[in-house]
Order: sequence, then structure tokens, then C-alpha cells
Amino acid sequence: MRPRIILSVLFVAIVALTFTRIAVANRLSTNGAVLGGLEEQINFYETENALIKEKIFNLSSLNNISSKAARLGFVEDRKGFVINSEVPVAIR
Repeated sequence: MRPRIILSVLFVAIVALTFTRIAVANRLSTNGAVLGGLEEQINFYETENALIKEKIFNLSSLNNISSKAARLGFVEDRKGFVINSEVPVAIR
């Protein structure tokens, strides 16, 4: 009688573990598809970020700013501004 109970418990445990393995494999396979979609989105947004950064660098470049200033009528001041005299930090 005792070996029969042990075999029954082992059989039930094997069946339960098999169904658990099937459930975990099923969940992992669907998670893999979701993960693939997320990786595609990440690649898309990384490309978009690179394009936006390039556009920002172009718009904020000195050449671009100087050409816009020239079109708006601003002129470059050719004479320099230099402070020659030393100002004391504190007066005694």
C-alpha cells in the first residue's frame, strides 16, 4: 500500500511540474514578442533623438546664428573693448 501512495504522489508532482513548465514557457514566449516590439520602439526613438540633436546643433551653431543676425541687419563690431586700468579690490 505504501509504495502505491508514493508512486501516486510522484505522478501528481510530475504532472503538476509539467503543466507549470508549459505555463512558464508560454508566458516567456509572449514576453519575447513584447520585448521585440519594445526594442523596435527604442531603436526608432534613438534615431529620432539623434536627428533632433543634429537639428539643435545646426540651429545653435555660430555660423547659423551669424547668418541670421546678418539677415536681420545686425553688424559686427570690429573695435575691441579692453579694460586697461587695474581696479583695486579694497581701498586701505
